[in-house]
Amino acid sequence: MSRIEKILSRFYSSPKDFTWEELVQVLKNRGYEEMAKGQTGGSRRKFANARKQIIILHKPHPQNVREYALKQLIEAMEIHKKAIDSKHVEKKAGPPRRIMRNKKK
Repeated sequence: MSRIEKILSRFYSSPKDFTWEELVQVLKNRGYEEMAKGQTGGSRRKFANARKQIIILHKPHPQNVREYALKQLIEAMEIHKKAIDSKHVEKKAGPPRRIMRNKKK
C-alpha cells in the first residue's frame, strides 16, 4: 500500500490524531488546490477543485484536525463527487414542453 493510500485509509476512519499536513495531501490527491490567501485570511484556508467547488477549513492550532471537521469534509467531498457524477449522466430528453401563458386583454 502506498503512502497516500495509507493516509486516505486513515482519513476515512476519522482518527483523532489526523494532522493538517495529511489533510492537505488528501485534498491535493482528490484534485483540490489551496487558493491564494488574502491579507486577513488568518487561520481560514480555502481549497478549490477544477470545477471551482470550494471547501473552507480552519487550520487547527495545534496541528491535529478535529474529528467533526474530518466528518464534515468527507460529506462535502461526497456531495461534490455526486454533483460531478450527475452532470455526466445523460438524461433522456422527451419532446420539448410548451408553456402556455394567458394573454391579458
